[in-house]
Amino acid sequence: MDCLKTKGNEVGKSKCSIFALLQLLATLSVPLAIGLYTVVHKTNESDLARQNRRKDLDIAGGNRAKDESIANEVRKENILVEYQNSLAKILLDHGMTLNGSVSARFVVRVKTLTAVKQLDTVRKAFLIQSLYEANLITTAVSTESIISLEGADLNRLHLGSTEDDTERPSHACLSLAGAILTNASFRLDNLNGANFTNAKLRFADFTDSRTDYGQDCNHQIGHLSITFHSAILNEANFMTALYDNAIFTYAKMSKANLQKFTCRYCDIVGANLSEADLTGVTFSGPANIGWAKFINSKLINASFTNGVNFQQSNFTRANANGISIRQCMFYSATFFNSTFNHATIINSDFTYARMDGIDISQGMITNSVFNNAHLVDVNFSHTTCRQCTFLNAILTGANFQGAIFNMCNFTGTQINDKQLEQASSLAGSILPS
Repeated sequence: MDCLKTKGNEVGKSKCSIFALLQLLATLSVPLAIGLYTVVHKTNESDLARQNRRKDLDIAGGNRAKDESIANEVRKENILVEYQNSLAKILLDHGMTLNGSVSARFVVRVKTLTAVKQLDTVRKAFLIQSLYEANLITTAVSTESIISLEGADLNRLHLGSTEDDTERPSHACLSLAGAILTNASFRLDNLNGANFTNAKLRFADFTDSRTDYGQDCNHQIGHLSITFHSAILNEANFMTALYDNAIFTYAKMSKANLQKFTCRYCDIVGANLSEADLTGVTFSGPANIGWAKFINSKLINASFTNGVNFQQSNFTRANANGISIRQCMFYSATFFNSTFNHATIINSDFTYARMDGIDISQGMITNSVFNNAHLVDVNFSHTTCRQCTFLNAILTGANFQGAIFNMCNFTGTQINDKQLEQASSLAGSILPS
């Protein structure tokens, strides 16, 4: 080797040392590289194996979920088919009206309640529609439903219109009294004579649904079009619905949406409409809405006309700006701290009403009665009141700034001269002595 030949020479020694070092490094690097390659290769193989196993698990999980879904669908379909077969046999044995058989009605009810609890919303709707078309849950052929669905789990039942429907669905004389119908839909439905007495209808959708006065169903109550007596309708939606002669007596309707809802000749005695949105609602009479609660509700641009009775109803803190009231009675009603700005009130009676703190500024009141009413701290500023009577009313602290009270009768009223001096006109009025 050249390195050995240069032995004794200092330069040669240096070159020899460097060359030997390089040879040593080269010798050592080969197994090191092989070892490093082996480690990296094994790591990659391990990662790949983990990825493949994860994919296998995902595929297996997906297949299992798919299998479970298919099995669940088959199970539900079998439940529906078995129910239909059983119902068909009972109807063949006992007739379409079950011929008054108490045992047959009981068996069908139990089977129905069991089936609907296990079915999805689509099959549930199909089952209910089948019962309806067979007149088993209607009052079309008898004064009460042949099969009672009280307590039936009909949550998310969809009998209303869908986007694909070209005409309104119709479920006249339908009876779902006492059923559980949370989030159910009856959108655009024709519900003439329907019975939802004691039903649980929270979040139910009745948008743009309809009834007609005098539907020919076999109700015990004559001329009844639809009833929600004692139903739970909290946060239900009746937007733009139109009902004639409907019953909402003692219904719970807090936070319900009744925007532009129209109810003619309706009975809403004792209903709770607190915090409900009744913007643009129309109640026309003769109708009875006495003892109802409208606490904190919105009645903006609402219309009460033609003999609606609101006796002892509670409108505390209600927002009724722009409301129109004609020929209505509010005997002993409560209006504490409510707002009636720009209201129009004609031929209406507020005798013994409690209206302390109400803001009725910039309104128009004609030929209305406030005898013995409590009107403490009421804001009448810039309101025009003609031919109204306030006999023995309490008007302590009322604001008459810029108001017009022409041809009004204040006999026996608790009011002072300073308040009267605020008015723009008292022409023809009878003032307290």
